[in-house]
Amino acid sequence: MSHPLWPSLLRWLHAHRMDTTPHALLVQPKQHPCHAGYGLFATATIPPNTPLFTVPASALISIRTLAPHYPKTIPNLSAVQLISLHLSLHRPLASDVSNDPLFGPYISIMPRDFDDHPFTWFLKQRTSQSSLDNIQERILQILPAYILRDLSKMADRFYLDRNRVLLYLVGTPSIHDFFPVFAPEAGAQDNFLWAWLCVNTRCIYHRFRPSRSDPDNLILCPVLDFANHTPIPPFTAPLSSQAEIWDAAPVSRLGDSFTLMSPATLTVSKDSELHLRYGAHPNRVLYVEYGFVNSFTFEDILNGTKHGEVDVQAEMERLIADKLELGDWLREKLEEEGYWGDWTMQSSPYPAHPSYRLITALRLCYMFDPSMTTIPPDAEQLVEEWRKTTLGLREDISPENEYSWRAALLGICEALSSDARQAIAKLSSGDFRPAESVSSVDALKNNAHILWEEQLHVAIAVAKCIENGVVF
Repeated sequence: MSHPLWPSLLRWLHAHRMDTTPHALLVQPKQHPCHAGYGLFATATIPPNTPLFTVPASALISIRTLAPHYPKTIPNLSAVQLISLHLSLHRPLASDVSNDPLFGPYISIMPRDFDDHPFTWFLKQRTSQSSLDNIQERILQILPAYILRDLSKMADRFYLDRNRVLLYLVGTPSIHDFFPVFAPEAGAQDNFLWAWLCVNTRCIYHRFRPSRSDPDNLILCPVLDFANHTPIPPFTAPLSSQAEIWDAAPVSRLGDSFTLMSPATLTVSKDSELHLRYGAHPNRVLYVEYGFVNSFTFEDILNGTKHGEVDVQAEMERLIADKLELGDWLREKLEEEGYWGDWTMQSSPYPAHPSYRLITALRLCYMFDPSMTTIPPDAEQLVEEWRKTTLGLREDISPENEYSWRAALLGICEALSSDARQAIAKLSSGDFRPAESVSSVDALKNNAHILWEEQLHVAIAVAKCIENGVVF
């Protein structure tokens, strides 16, 4: 079954001069056979590398299509802030359609809520805005520490954007008065949170600024919204815009159109689902940012056929903090050299391995006796020897150093495995049986379960490599 608002969206796109004829629009949304949402499916047999559709610039929600409709400010609102503001002012109420005269038919097909997104639970718990369902609260409590850390960082981003928008509204009373949705009694935070998550979960890169890395290079694109994520090829991909090809800001006032291409190496059969890869993200990023995870088996992780990744920041910070004065000094040196943080272990490419940043940090830590807590007189000289490995002047420091850091990493793997097994056992216990009124609890539990299984399997795979003498 197609989306009930698909015909009105097509009429609106046609009014924006999009070619919506069957030979130019080769996809349509359908109810997904495996879950409650929709997917993007082929309406015909599609050869490799074929344009699936092209959306005109005027139908893309972007900083360029919205800026003319809002009073200017210094500094300017970012793309995320401006788009979030616009969506929050035109959020559809209940089962109604959006009242936005610009993008109403498109906004109307966006998700009506993000009640099952972990960031929604996290923010409600953090602000005590409203009570969580008991199962959601318990799942939050049992999530890995690095997930809660990343949710906290995401909350910082959210409040930065929301506060900037509120400051803009204070200086633009015409908007604030016309749209009372931002009044506290109207649930302003809920509306802005919904809008912000629409942007966070659905935006895609599209070039507007001279620099490729500018955060304003993003759009919300109708039709593309229905495409689900896959980590495994084949997947669809955007056609490079003229601005991207010329590595410059687009010449036209609203920017370039957006074209989605079919998989480059595969003929797509009629009624087959077409996927988009949201990015080469590990599960912890997918869960925090998008609210879902990729599934896998233990064999996938052990053989490196799927990417599993575990963040070991907390374990490394504890290891270094236990060294007291020496630990503070080690942190300072790692920060100076650019090797503090972003410490992970991965299952692919095969064999499972610690990241180069993790190996480098461990090598420095184990330049010193594990029981040492004060800074020795020859500390700077030892750092010079360590620095030679970071500059590629030597493979390693010494056999003793290699043995020590590998043994420490094995201990980290064992601790990670133990934590994961305990969490998995709790998730499988009666404490996580849902109340009948709670919907989609199986999916909520399953995502948490997969995150802990990923930690367990990656830790086991790396430990096996250490025990087997694999050189990283």
